[in-house]
Formats: sequence, structure tokens, C-alpha cells
Amino acid sequence: NTQATTISTLSSNIAAAIATVNSTATMAIGSATANAAIFGTLSAQVSQQLPFTGPAASVSQMMSAISSLGTQLSMTTAALSSLESHSQSLCTDLCGNGGTCVPSGSGGASLYQCQCSQGFVGPFCTASDAPTNAPTNPPTMPPTFPPITTCAQATVSGTYVFTAGFEAYCLIRQGEPAWMRIARWQGTGYPITTSAVRASECATANPSGFCKLSDANINSVIGSGARRYYWVNTSMFPDSMYLATTSTYQDTRPSWGISMSTVTAAVRSTWQMNFPGTSFRNPYIDFLTPTSNTFNRRETCQRYFIGHRALDCWSGRANYRCIRGGAACTLGRYAIINDWNMYIAAA
Repeated sequence: NTQATTISTLSSNIAAAIATVNSTATMAIGSATANAAIFGTLSAQVSQQLPFTGPAASVSQMMSAISSLGTQLSMTTAALSSLESHSQSLCTDLCGNGGTCVPSGSGGASLYQCQCSQGFVGPFCTASDAPTNAPTNPPTMPPTFPPITTCAQATVSGTYVFTAGFEAYCLIRQGEPAWMRIARWQGTGYPITTSAVRASECATANPSGFCKLSDANINSVIGSGARRYYWVNTSMFPDSMYLATTSTYQDTRPSWGISMSTVTAAVRSTWQMNFPGTSFRNPYIDFLTPTSNTFNRRETCQRYFIGHRALDCWSGRANYRCIRGGAACTLGRYAIINDWNMYIAAA
């Protein structure tokens, strides 16, 4: 009876040892094929002895079985020791992004696993723990307190609260004025209005559809009669429209109420600090009829004309504003140019 109990105990211990090997191996060092043969061979050898059967076996047979099971238990212990050393070595080599090796504490075995540094997860600390739906836009500042009066007081691009009681998006670009977005539109134009339309959308980094600040808020950031810049850019072409004027913004007037006799305008790919430009021969923006031929864009898509004796979309809906290309525009004859953002900055 004592011998049978001993055999049963040894059998249970070996079975537990095999289970520990199998359960901790994957956790500690992954599914490395280099260790698969070791675990497989060990399991097969011990399984041949389990369970011990033959209650009528002779003492000699039981003693032989005890010896065999004892040998297998020793092999299991040695394999676990080897696995411990091997897993620690692998862990040391493979823990990435500042991860360190620590005992796993699993199943009573002294195996090792990676303890990852902040911001990383996974068996070898190679995956980021950032949410999968994290925003991809550049970081922006939250609304600030106390409020600012102009974007010139902003240090980074972002949404800011203004002293006039509204929020707007400031765009800070090296070597350029501090720009405040005042409107954004897509499609065939937008309905002219002095009121705010979806102003909170315009205050975001990447607004969609049509949005606009109120005329009052647009004019509040620059004193009456003071010189100001407008930057009107489209995703359709690399060149933007730049305007410098002292005229007060008026959305319901032709060309935003800008006086064509005093405006300085240009279509170019980048901002120029000395702001070379032209005025226009007609009372509306049209880069086919500048006073300086240097800035003539002729009948290309970047003719960029507004109104042309209509308020404010030639051959379009009344009381809508659109910007069109010329007769030779590759998008179509006098095509409406899509997808605009408009900004203002103090000169």
C-alpha cells in the first residue's frame, strides 16, 4: 500500500510538473519552436509511465516503476531549470522599449517575463498601449484662460478663447503672421452672411463643410482702418491667394468688402514678408485683370476670380460666394474651385 501510494504521488508530481512546463512556456518565452521538441519529448516519455496501473503487480515491478518515475521527475526538474535559464536569456535579449525581466511567479516555476515600461505592452513590450482611436491630428492647445485678443498672443496652433467672447482656431507658422481661421467652405460656394455659421466647427483643427465666424468677431481682432492680411488657400492647387487691405471685413459686399484700388494682392505658393502684389482694374478680385501684369494668372485655374459683376458668384446662385478658375482651367471652363480655408492676420 505504501509503495502504491508513493507511485501515485510520484505520478501526480510528474503530471503537475509537465503541466507547469506546458502552461508557463508560452507565457514566458512565447511559442518559440526551439523549445517545442524539449517539451514534446519530455511529455511523451513521462506519459508512458502514467497512470501507473496493475494493482496485482509484483514488488519488483513496482520498484522498477518507482525508479523509472523518479528518473523522469529528475528530468522534469532539470528541464524546468533549463527553461528558467533559457527564458531569462531570451527575455533579456528581447524585452524592448526599456522593458526589464522579472520572475513570472506563475505555476510555482521561476520563469521570467518582460515587465514593460509605461506606454508599451505585449510579451516583449513592442506594442503601444495608446488607444486605437487616438486622434491623428497634430496636438493643439485647449481653450486658454485668460482670453487672448489676437492670435499674435498664441504660441502654438490650437483653439483659443478671445476677449470678444468667442473661440477661434489660431494657425502658427514659422516666419508668417499669426493666422486666425474665419471661414471654411466646400462645393459650389457658400451663402454670404454677416452672422456666424457653425463657428465652433471653424475653431477646430480640421473643420468640415461650411463654417464661418461672424463679421463682428472677425473685425474685433484688428482695429478699424488697420492694415490686415487675408490668406485664402485651397487643397486643389499649391498656390494660395494673399490679400493685404485696410478695408473692414464685410461678407455681404463684393469680394468681402475689400477696396480694389487700395488692395495689395498676389497668388503664390508661400508667404512673402515684404508682400509684393498688385491691385485690380475692376471692382472685384480677378487675377486676369491686375494692374501689374507680373501677377496676371491669365485663364488658368488660378485666375481666382470672385463675383465679376455678380454678388458674389459669377453665373451661379445669387448671394453666394464662389471662387472660379479661368476659361482654360483643367477642371473645366470657369470651374468653381473647391475646398477653401480663409484666415486673417494683423499686419
